[in-house]
Amino acid sequence: MFYVDTAEGMWKPAMDLAHGFYGSSHMLFGTDYPWGDTAKIINNIKALNITEEEKNMILSENVLKLFKNLN
Repeated sequence: MFYVDTAEGMWKPAMDLAHGFYGSSHMLFGTDYPWGDTAKIINNIKALNITEEEKNMILSENVLKLFKNLN
């Protein structure tokens, strides 16, 4: 039931740890813009050792599914 966002994902080990704990299905793309480096977060998501489908889940599909279920 818990989700985590990737706002602190500018450090790759943190992104790996979050993925190891929450898994692809409970991670949502997020930033701390303008303080964070959005491009670095996206690159760290893309560098995860997971499938392209899982990367797409994190980048957009999970949040779309979550918001759709709020209706």
